[in-house]
Amino acid sequence: MAFGADDVLYRRGCDRLIYSKQEYEWMLLSDMEASTMSASKDALYIAEKHSKMPYKFDTRSGEFKQIGNRKVDMLAAGVNNHVVMEGRNQNFRFGGIYGWVETDNAWRNLGGGSVDWLASGYQGRLYKVAYPSLKVF
Repeated sequence: MAFGADDVLYRRGCDRLIYSKQEYEWMLLSDMEASTMSASKDALYIAEKHSKMPYKFDTRSGEFKQIGNRKVDMLAAGVNNHVVMEGRNQNFRFGGIYGWVETDNAWRNLGGGSVDWLASGYQGRLYKVAYPSLKVF
């Protein structure tokens, strides 16, 4: 679960579909299955279950739009449209940490080793829990 713009609550259901809380009921956003989800006051992001490609929810069209062409394992939405992800290479091994650059319409390599968890904080600050040490950076 995660809060998005206007305090809308989003959740990924047991069916791997994404729902938003509207008044007193959950409304289905899309029939696209998600392996992971992250939201902030600026945007909602998912990784599509089968392709592992990242998508951003377009509130104008009401659809998820693919962003970039890197496979993703984990997404972390932040403020000001920042989103970071742990990528996967073609063999689904660790493929690096990337940040989405909206103006370039591309993922930028942020360096760093394998992580257990990611977060994008104030002004795009990257927080990560390193793997296997579990140290927080």
